[in-house]
Parts: sequence; C-alpha cells; structure tokens
Amino acid sequence: MARPSAPALRAVALAAAVVLSAACPCCPSCMMSACPCAAPDVTTQPPPLVTTTVKQGPLLQCSLNCYGDSSVPVPLPGGDGNGVQADTIEACREFCFATEGCEGVIFGEKEKMCWGKKDIRTSKCQMGDGYVTEMLKSMPFGTCTIMGDPHVLTFDDPAGQEGTPAVTETHPGDYYLVKAEDLEIQGRFGYSERFPSAASLTGIAISGTLIQNNKLVVEYVGPAKGQDGFKAWWNDKPILTDAFPTSFKDNFLEAQYSNMDPQSFSREARNTIGGTSGNLPSYLFKIAPSIQIYVLMGEQTMNAVITMRKLHVDIDGFCGNFNCIASDDRLDELAKRGLTTPMSTATSLFKGAPDQPASQLEKKGETPQLQDCDPAVLKKAQEETCASLKDGMKEGCVFDVCASGGSKSMGNEDVAAAAVAINADHTTQMFGFLGPLFGRAEIPVPLQWLLGIFVAGLMFSGITVGLSYRRRGASSVKFLQTTDEMEPMVDDDEEEALLAMPTASEHEPLLA
Repeated sequence: MARPSAPALRAVALAAAVVLSAACPCCPSCMMSACPCAAPDVTTQPPPLVTTTVKQGPLLQCSLNCYGDSSVPVPLPGGDGNGVQADTIEACREFCFATEGCEGVIFGEKEKMCWGKKDIRTSKCQMGDGYVTEMLKSMPFGTCTIMGDPHVLTFDDPAGQEGTPAVTETHPGDYYLVKAEDLEIQGRFGYSERFPSAASLTGIAISGTLIQNNKLVVEYVGPAKGQDGFKAWWNDKPILTDAFPTSFKDNFLEAQYSNMDPQSFSREARNTIGGTSGNLPSYLFKIAPSIQIYVLMGEQTMNAVITMRKLHVDIDGFCGNFNCIASDDRLDELAKRGLTTPMSTATSLFKGAPDQPASQLEKKGETPQLQDCDPAVLKKAQEETCASLKDGMKEGCVFDVCASGGSKSMGNEDVAAAAVAINADHTTQMFGFLGPLFGRAEIPVPLQWLLGIFVAGLMFSGITVGLSYRRRGASSVKFLQTTDEMEPMVDDDEEEALLAMPTASEHEPLLA
C-alpha cells in the first residue's frame, strides 16, 4: 500500500483541526467531552441555593436587673450609654450583637428600653421586677460564699434571699464546690472547737485544664490557732511563708497574704468569724483566667469567697450550677445529682498536702438539728435574733445559734454580719429606681451623678429625723439574749455604726 504523501497528511490534519475547532472553539485541541467552554448538560440541574438565617440567642438569661455597679455600660447605636428604645428583646439583642464590646443587655419590658452591658456580675444584681438581663457574647461573673458551719450561698443565690435556704453540709470530708470537665474547686470540711458536731470549711483546693493543670491548696493544718495554723501550696510547693504581709506571683497566679476587709469580697464573708468591722488576716488568690478565691482565716476554720465567670461547659457542686435558678441548688437536689457524699482520696485535690488533723474528724455530740435545739434558744433565734433576716439568711442564722448551743457571741456575729448585708441591699434598692429613670430620660452620666447626690441629700434629712423613731421602735437588728442575766441588746451607738456601714462590693480587678 502506498504511503500517504506529506501534502495529504497535512490536509487530513487541517480537516481534523477544523472539526475540533467547531466542536470546542475556545480550545481547538480539546475533545468535546473535555471542552471548558462547552454548554452545561441541561439534563443535570444545579442544586438550589438555600439561604438560612441564624437567629442569635442568649448564652444565659436571668430575671435580674444588673444596673449600677453590677455591670459596665456599653453605649448602643443611637444611644450614649443611657439606653435605647427597643420594641422587643430580639431587637435589643441585635443592638448588642452589632456593638463592639457589648457582652449582654438589660431589657425593660414596660419601658421597651435596652441597655448594653459588659462585665456583668450577678452577685450585685437586683431582682428583675420587669427587667431581664441576658448574656449574649460572654458569661457573667458570679460569687459563691462558703461560711459558718458551713452554709454555702450559691452563684444563683449569693445573698441567701431568693426563697431557698443556703446549702448546709454538716459532715466532714472533701466535697465539690465547683465541678466541671475543665475545672474543679473542692472544699474540705471538718469539726472544730467552736462547732464540735457540725463541720466547717477547713480547706479549699483548685485545679483543672482551664488553669493549665496548676493546683492551689489552702488548708488549716494546726496545731497553732488562727493565721499561723493555715498553709498554702502552689503546685505542691509552699507559698506565702516569708513574712506577714507577703505576696507571690508567677505567670498564672497572684497571691496575697495580708490584712483585708472581708466585705470587699462578699457581704456575708464575716459570718461567724469576722465580727462587724476592720481588716483581718486573709489570703487572696487571683488565678488566670479570671478566677479569684478569697479566704478569711478563723481560729481553726475559714470562710471562702469564689468569684469567677460562668463556664461555657456545665458546672455543678455545692456552689450550684449557675443557671440563674436558685431552687435547683438545694441540698436535696444536690443529693439527687450525687454531690452530697464525700469524695474518695483518689479524686481529692488535697492528696499531697498534709493529712487532715484528727480533731477535724472527731465528732463531739450530736449533729445539730433544729428539732433538737433547746426550745428557749430556738424561740429567741426565730423571734428576736434572726427575725429581721429572710429566707436562707434567716435559716442559716437560726442554725448557727442552735449549733453553738445558744452562744451570745455567735448570735451577735451572725446578725451583725447580716445587718451589713441588709444595709447594703437597702441602700442599693433605695436608689435603684434612679437607674431606669435616668436611662429612660437619656440624662448624661455626669448630670446623673449630680442628681443622685441631690436626691441623697434630701433623703439624708429624712433619715436623720427618722433615726430617733427607729431607735424607739423595734430595731430590725436584734442580738441574742438566752437568759435574763445576759447583756442588753445593742446600744444606740453600735446600731448606728452597723447601719452606717458602706455598701460592699467584690474585690477588683480580676486577672484577665
């Protein structure tokens, strides 16, 4: 067979190029099936475009009004920090989501007003009464106070006045105060000379991945009473041992050992230990990120105040689950969740620290029960000593008086400490109406201060006139009298000193 000539081959190649060019005009060398400019197969339809709108909701909603020093104002669009009009809480949220630095909102249903907030501290908030506070971008700070023999004021009821009694644990052992997958704070409870049959807090420990698995332990180890009997360890090494006062600092911990005012950390921090005034030997630990533990040292026991942001994971323990619902943190509810049984040594953060003194485990007498309380002591506690208190604070006061056998000093200290808290709450509530009023009127902040001072001056004149009537009437703060021979109730100067105590607030600042 004759071989095709060169001109013939060129002709065939040219013809093929023409065919391919016609099939794929943008790529002459491409086959039709691989042509990049070929028309799409009309038999295969592209998937429909689906548009979804993500509705942003709150991280946490609380029936609280977190105005004043319980939060930091954040101006919203169209406002200057004094609130903006919002018809719905959803619209209020959108204002915050669109504002840099805004972490949450307060929404007034009646006024249809919205306030932007950050650094919200639920322990300083007032009951909602028509207002609701929502955390949208960051969780709030909360405070848990462990005091007395012992009573625990939870994150959701930091003042013991929400209609639920303070958690009371009377048996020795190690328990969870805060339990989460990335953080544990444990409390050690034991008997003492003051409360020989009802355990009090004698130690506190914290660790977890949230704090890079560092570990802090504070414990009464004796035998000396008072501040010399307490020791602190950071990662199993003693700290704060050089002198008094002293301090310690590393990349994760700032620690201080000095005289401090307990009520700078919690209004109830003095309970059964701290009297009514003055600075006392204390520990203060600030642990990154934003966890603070204050310890007031007694003779053999301690009071502790935990301040921290609510975690983004579930938490539980004697300090509660921090969901703004106080009723599910009662002792019977904790028992259902398996939290009222002492933990084993294997899971205790106290292992490695000195063993609990034997005296803390030796119970003397019967566990105090209100039904076993001396009738005369119980009646005095209910009708006089603790009569001015409410709910959990009142129950805790009555229990302390009975547990101490009717101790006059115990009654004095409990009610005096409570009087300070009540005075602070009344002061806040007295002027609380001004916040929403000023916000609605959009009065500039400097002018708000001037108006507040003016109103306070007017009210002071009324208080001064009315004080003598208050003294002649039944005082809202009464001290224990178990027999006719005991000293009379608090005198006028002491009562005035109690009523004049300043509003307490949590110690600031926390570590970032």
